[in-house]
Amino acid sequence: MNYARLVLICASATAFGAGPGPASWTGDLGPIAAADWNRDRAAHLLERAGFGGTPQEIQALAAMSAQDAVRRLVRYQSVEDVALPRFAETGIFPSENWSRVLNGAAFQAILFGTLDKLAPEQRKLLMSEARTAVTPEMKRIARTDKQAVVDAFYYYRNVDLLESQRVQTWLVDRILKTRRPLQEKLVLFWHGHFATSNEKIRDYRKMLGQFAFLREHANGNFRDLLTGIGRDPAMLVYLDNHQNLKGHPNENYAREIMELFSLGAGNYTETDIKEAARALTGWTLNPSWTKFVNRTELHDDSDKRVLGRTGKLEPEDVAGIILDQPACSRFIARKLYRFFVREETSKDLEEKLSASLRNHQYEIAPFLEEIFLSRDFHSPASYATQIKSPVQLVAGAYKKLGLKDAPTYPKFAGLTASLGQEIFYPPNVKGWDGGRSWINPATTFQRQNVARYILFPEETPVVKNAHLEGTRRLTGDFLFNQFLELAERGNYTDFPKGETGMAKGSAGEETAKLSGEDFNLFRGVFNAAVFAVQGVPPEPRRGPQFELTAMLKGAGVSDAAGAVDYLLGRFLRVPVAGERRQTLVRFLEQQTGCATLDYSRYTLEKELRELLHLIMSLPEYQLS
Repeated sequence: MNYARLVLICASATAFGAGPGPASWTGDLGPIAAADWNRDRAAHLLERAGFGGTPQEIQALAAMSAQDAVRRLVRYQSVEDVALPRFAETGIFPSENWSRVLNGAAFQAILFGTLDKLAPEQRKLLMSEARTAVTPEMKRIARTDKQAVVDAFYYYRNVDLLESQRVQTWLVDRILKTRRPLQEKLVLFWHGHFATSNEKIRDYRKMLGQFAFLREHANGNFRDLLTGIGRDPAMLVYLDNHQNLKGHPNENYAREIMELFSLGAGNYTETDIKEAARALTGWTLNPSWTKFVNRTELHDDSDKRVLGRTGKLEPEDVAGIILDQPACSRFIARKLYRFFVREETSKDLEEKLSASLRNHQYEIAPFLEEIFLSRDFHSPASYATQIKSPVQLVAGAYKKLGLKDAPTYPKFAGLTASLGQEIFYPPNVKGWDGGRSWINPATTFQRQNVARYILFPEETPVVKNAHLEGTRRLTGDFLFNQFLELAERGNYTDFPKGETGMAKGSAGEETAKLSGEDFNLFRGVFNAAVFAVQGVPPEPRRGPQFELTAMLKGAGVSDAAGAVDYLLGRFLRVPVAGERRQTLVRFLEQQTGCATLDYSRYTLEKELRELLHLIMSLPEYQLS
């Protein structure tokens, strides 16, 4: 797939069919008429306000009026959802109130040589098993109490990573099962907006808690989102507001709440940030960093001046002051529009959107209702011109294949990460750039591979001892091979000998300087990698469950041309016609040996999957 070709398709995708309305609809926020509503526009709506759907789901929306269809999606609280299963936790942490920060304090003291300088009582408290969560097995195999803590530090980091991957499978399972697709789509939008990464949090429970908060308020009032996210434990850790205390203000959260969460650069001053940081003091966490605490004695209760407002401002006041700024409605309206409709907007349209959000007092549901009913949403500029994000690409494929359960193989987290997006791990506080940034020479080829692995999961590459690759990269082969040899004898205690073969200036060489006779970081990293897969064992392997033969037979498809047309219509938002369509027909005919489909052929399923792989590799498939 050629990147320039995809950009061209983005600009002229609607030339192939009559799906969108006339060009005059572009920029018009007035609602479409009843006569303008049809099945194709229902498919467009479900693609943007969800993750696409099966022909049956699309037809169900098309059978309603446009107003009822949009209301059902946007005001989803009125829709009785299925009983979605709770995430089945492995139980990787010792207790609900324990967090890795307790172990981390001891680990840091060991790493930087301050542990043995503490008073005996302090050392005993810091190294207690209640705080470090050293297991009996770690204690048994460790040479010293320091090594046991080092082993525990890396173990809990690894199992948290594995558990977060299980959570991602659970999240896509929600997408497949829910009757409220926009709710899950909004959760992903707000996750990218209030971007928080488990790379720093390293506690999947905090990330799950943040997602629960976003899900509860997803289509509610932006004021509640902006205020509530400041109390969220994951955000408090990620942007350091748990360290924002009277007399020692930390400005990280105050800066990002203005620049990235509400106003945008250029709409505040450095003084506004400093003053807002003082207003946000006291919102912190309990000692184990597991729950929000409002420490009023640590709040700066003196006068502050933020964005022109002066007073003894409290944390809740900051959100209200921000929402009163004209820049806020422009910033949020534009960002929502770019996520759900299209990248390019005019100044005039942005002002209309901003006014709409203000008129709705920052209520998200009525704002989205107006957008999804608008002529502009169904105009050529907005229709099938959005490049799918990796999550949309994979989850959308699952939806259109009609999957009822999320596969555990290949891993959803691995598929999307290989394309540049992994839930819980945005690249930075800005979130994902989206749009054309999703497509580059590397991801173009990988998108075709991902489609292949979904259709032919047995072809997914298997890396032997993949869980140990991080250790190999850190230590180099010389030390790594020693660990493997020791492990074969059941020895997880001894340290490696020498540093021969370690690249000069490598991370391994630098890390080795921090190890001593009483602890070894490499040993901790290796042990953690080995035992983490026991702590979070792989889920039973379940590939995507679907049958193209049953799908086409049920639709009454009888020949190769019909199969091509059916699959193009089901999986693409951009029609493919002429010689390109005919090439696909000839391909299937060559695969099957004739123009007529013989459903008794045991190879027909594979042949149809080969055809679908070609379709999912087309530039058009990348468009939503």
